[in-house]
Amino acid sequence: MLQRDFDIGLCLCIINELDKIKYSESTNATKRRVLELVKKIGASKDKILNNLTFVIYNPTELKDILQKRNLDQNDKDDVFIGSVLCFMEKNPTIKVNIISNDLGVQLKCDAYKIPFI
Repeated sequence: MLQRDFDIGLCLCIINELDKIKYSESTNATKRRVLELVKKIGASKDKILNNLTFVIYNPTELKDILQKRNLDQNDKDDVFIGSVLCFMEKNPTIKVNIISNDLGVQLKCDAYKIPFI
């Protein structure tokens, strides 16, 4: 059995955004990259792929945490942050780091004390 140090968690809202790109008017190159990524995630969901495990997370308490933290359910970044906060509250012993190049997400991570890279 392979040893691994971490899993990659994907919030369902991220999968939904990838699906929108697949069917949008984006360039063929962008669609192709997204399709390849989705295939890799699908092939490795809950299985080890190159020592990584992709786990899809869809919190049932999302509406509650969005309200509690004054996050907007119509803002994709807020839904992502809310999903992460739900996971962190339910799994306080698991170390979480967000990987994002999006300044808005990084600022919100900082505001909600979510570590990010």
